Amino acid sequence: MRKASYVLGMVGGCLALVGAVLYIVGGLFIVFTGTLFFDEIMAIINNFVNLPGGSTNWINTFVIGMGGVLIVVLGVLCAVAGILGLVGARKIEKNNVKAGVLMLVAAGLSLIAGFGFFLMILFLLGGIFALVKEKSPEPPEQPQ
Repeated sequence: MRKASYVLGMVGGCLALVGAVLYIVGGLFIVFTGTLFFDEIMAIINNFVNLPGGSTNWINTFVIGMGGVLIVVLGVLCAVAGILGLVGARKIEKNNVKAGVLMLVAAGLSLIAGFGFFLMILFLLGGIFALVKEKSPEPPEQPQ
């Protein structure tokens, strides 16, 4: 079970780090360029629907910026989950209980980060496999 836990932790950690990079890059793109595209989208909407209230440009900018910041924070959580999963996978041989707990925490963080059930399942199974005791090999019976 240790080998399976190691593989699940490594695969989950690597995928979480890739997802974290995508989250962070996407969030920063939204923060820095979101208002450029929003003006064009609002112009298209205003052609079809006349929205009351006048100019709400500062509200739009604030909402887009906060959405981008939220995506960056989720990316950081996903990166932390990936690092915990990788550290847990590396510690399997030395301390399986600590490794299992690290992978279970990574499972919770990956679920919160919104990267989905896939990473959570990988980390959860890896953590459970790390915590399960391995059967010690039975000594061969000696003829009398």
